[in-house]
Amino acid sequence: MSAGAEMMERSEALPQSLRLGGRLLEGEADFRRALETAGEAERPVLEFCLRWCGPDPELTIHTSGSTGAPKPIRVRKSCMVASARMTVRRLGLAAGDEALLCLPMDYIAGQMMVVRAMTAGLELVAVPPSRHPLADRDHAPAFLAVVPLQAKAMLSDPGERRLFEATREIIIGGAAVDADLAIPLKSFPHRVWSTYGMTETLSHVALRPLSGPRAGVWYEPLEGVRAWASERGTLSLSAPAVGAPRIETNDMVAFDAEK
Repeated sequence: MSAGAEMMERSEALPQSLRLGGRLLEGEADFRRALETAGEAERPVLEFCLRWCGPDPELTIHTSGSTGAPKPIRVRKSCMVASARMTVRRLGLAAGDEALLCLPMDYIAGQMMVVRAMTAGLELVAVPPSRHPLADRDHAPAFLAVVPLQAKAMLSDPGERRLFEATREIIIGGAAVDADLAIPLKSFPHRVWSTYGMTETLSHVALRPLSGPRAGVWYEPLEGVRAWASERGTLSLSAPAVGAPRIETNDMVAFDAEK
């Protein structure tokens, strides 16, 4: 990182307050107090928040192991905030919107839900990761991130499906969305997205509409993300804001000729 970028990062304080379970927690002291009585779902969130508040400008996170053995990597907290802002802008989320965290906090997908909540002032509600995250709820959140297994399970239960359909913004990642899942999502009244990304890009860098008239096979890069084909015909990405100036993947790629 250049000296100018480091000065900018120091001058722009990272968010350190979180609305969690109906409480406003502001800074390390609040997170420590809340941790003393935290339940199963909130404990890993607060432990992450304490690491976030530490003086180190970087965090150690672990890859999922989907393309090899899990490995630790170092990422800048400021890049995680930049990723959060990209998602918040694309989805139109605003302070006070309720976000349901139902993903494990061991990996980037769960951690970025917390960073998005801190960055945008979302109301974060944490539940233990399970196939049925909406089972005990009486209302739909504004924002929900799930994996395909969870989405399929919720579609199979009438009560959960009603809340799932009522959720304003849904992102589905961690694995491919197959036709059996995509077909029922196309008729959802609100926006549903399939995500493309990896730990090294701090979660997703492109979204594919799954609901409404724009539903299809094409992914749309987030703001500031550039994509092109490598000499091998695989996807190459540039996402400088999230600390990924150039990544060449092993995924074969095609581009929409009309765009």
